[in-house]
Amino acid sequence: MSKNQSLATLMKLTPGEVIALTGAGGKTTTLFQIAEELRVHKVLLSTTTKMWQPTKEQVDYLYSQSEMGQTLIVPKRGRTFLYGTILENGKCTAVSEELLERVATGYEYTVIEGDGSRGLPLKGYNEDEPCIPSFASLGVGVVTLKGLDKEANEKNALRPLAFTQMTGMQPGEFVSEIHLARWLAHPLGLFKNSPRRKILLFNQVDIEKELETVKRILDLCSADFTKELERIIVGDVKKGEYEVLEGGIG
Repeated sequence: MSKNQSLATLMKLTPGEVIALTGAGGKTTTLFQIAEELRVHKVLLSTTTKMWQPTKEQVDYLYSQSEMGQTLIVPKRGRTFLYGTILENGKCTAVSEELLERVATGYEYTVIEGDGSRGLPLKGYNEDEPCIPSFASLGVGVVTLKGLDKEANEKNALRPLAFTQMTGMQPGEFVSEIHLARWLAHPLGLFKNSPRRKILLFNQVDIEKELETVKRILDLCSADFTKELERIIVGDVKKGEYEVLEGGIG
């Protein structure tokens, strides 16, 4: 178990990296954790969907698209969050991909939330999701076991009908390991339009109790899917505890 290594280290992040986070199971937590670990550098944070406005503890600088687009803002060390507008409910909208790509060139690391799940552990995908920028260098799929043995309904899944169609679930079934495996490996799922480099992060996992469950799910995935993964990280982002399983292209 890796307790002393940061998530950024385990992901082998290097300067110039543009990381796109997708999936369901702690994307926002992962985004801010990576940013915290890299805050001695110039780190740009943003979203291609919608996410809650960050707190002062989570970011050092906050700029809207209009501010960044109209003013020459020199990138500073620390965590800079770039957003479109702030809605009445407190959520931030996305910026244009053109502006995001241009601004990202001035930062050492860019971390983008490219998917939304409304805090639910399962998700069915629309045709235009996930929203991964074309200039991303690394796709990180963040998933959890919290939906296992649950019904694929509105309480547990965003777009439950689409989720059941992706996984082949039958009426009355509960989410099983094979269903999660089908969801992970689905070509129109969380890694659709992802860069060649891909990492799968199983988050919110009790390593001592649930690591074998994760391994069984991975064994149920197609060989073609697991071979495409640079590495697989299992653990809990909030606790900082991880186990690394090498993927097919290491």
